Amino acid sequence: MFLRVSAALFFFTSLFYTIAAENQPTLARYIVAGEAYGQGIWYSLRGSYRFHERGMVNIGYSYTEIPPADSSGKYASFHIVPISFSAFWQLPFTTWPIHAEILFGGNVMIGSDRTERSGVRATVTGQAFTPMAGLAFAWLPRESGLVVRFACYMFQGIDSQGIESRRLPWLGGSIGYAF
Repeated sequence: MFLRVSAALFFFTSLFYTIAAENQPTLARYIVAGEAYGQGIWYSLRGSYRFHERGMVNIGYSYTEIPPADSSGKYASFHIVPISFSAFWQLPFTTWPIHAEILFGGNVMIGSDRTERSGVRATVTGQAFTPMAGLAFAWLPRESGLVVRFACYMFQGIDSQGIESRRLPWLGGSIGYAF
């Protein structure tokens, strides 16, 4: 008797979840966006894969050129590949797709200039990888549509001599499309 009741409960529960899943709107899995962040307006392209309703992996690309701190230095230029994981929660006081986001990851630096001292103080120029964390608010629709995001990243910068280290805030935003 117990086995029959358990089998019936399992069957009807599975049927209920199958019907509920079919009635759910499709989750937009991919996002392509342009970003502008930083003290010198750091432009970046970002691609994201939303593997869960509350989780996403991000990868981007940027090229930056940092001016010297004085006339005796030279510009430092290099490629940046940001990689991160995001977790987000829809704000409870609205039915709109506004989410709070927390982000962890880092920036991979590519290029020989990143090791130049060049008068640039406590920037990313001394590291091949800079850890980063961020907080954001995003308009992130469940299905396809426009994505708008405002964020503050904090990352650890160390100069090429390892003399100075400081945390650098990068404020900015991005606009893109989810599909």
